[in-house]
Amino acid sequence: MLSILPILRIIITIAGLYAAASIAAVLYGMDYGNFSDVVSKAKIAFAGTTGLGLSLTFIVIVAWRWIWWLVPPLNRWIFPDLNGTWDMEIHWHNAEGKSGKIAALAHIKQTILTISMEVTSPGSESETLIAQAQKDKNSGRAQLYYVFNVFPNNTNPGSGPPYQGAAILKLSNSASDEISGNYWTSAKTSGHYFLRKQHS
Repeated sequence: MLSILPILRIIITIAGLYAAASIAAVLYGMDYGNFSDVVSKAKIAFAGTTGLGLSLTFIVIVAWRWIWWLVPPLNRWIFPDLNGTWDMEIHWHNAEGKSGKIAALAHIKQTILTISMEVTSPGSESETLIAQAQKDKNSGRAQLYYVFNVFPNNTNPGSGPPYQGAAILKLSNSASDEISGNYWTSAKTSGHYFLRKQHS
């Protein structure tokens, strides 16, 4: 979501403007002949700036999901909250012409700054290397660019070593709980992911 909403820059800008305004107000109203007045007002300005920074940090880390829940259009205007467990279908084919379908579970963890997806299937597990959430510049459709490591379970001699892959996933235009897209791997396999979110 960082590419959608450059939140760190927003926090730094707001905190910086608040600090500058506080310092200006303190300097303007300060009784320079009274040292205790100078110290007292400096403490107030510092406390206000610190409190604002902590409040904004809390919103970024924790409260953003409450805000998204209270204001559902934010899922369209900025980026959807994808946190949760997703049922996943992996449609695959390899260089030898073999193909098939595997059922898996995807666990998406998202903050307002980061997003990751771990996938567990009967034969392997994967972890995120890089994930970038953004919106299509033309359609505004939510997308997830995802690079990952796959670790085979090695339950048989042909399991092979770990390998890397990449996928471009897009949120469905018709359903906010469906994601799909194509993937490719360094093991010379490719295919299609289809995910549907579990609802508790």
